[in-house]
Amino acid sequence: MTQKARIIVRFKGLKKSRIVISILDFLSTLKQTIISTFLSHYFLKMV
Repeated sequence: MTQKARIIVRFKGLKKSRIVISILDFLSTLKQTIISTFLSHYFLKMV
């Protein structure tokens, strides 16, 4: 029973860290797309 509980706790911790990592990944990709679109619009205006 204790081993089972330990596994569940570990799994919950993994899930939390995975969610945080996925959120950070999503934010970084979002930032990259925003920067790329902004730069493309800026350069199009210059040309």
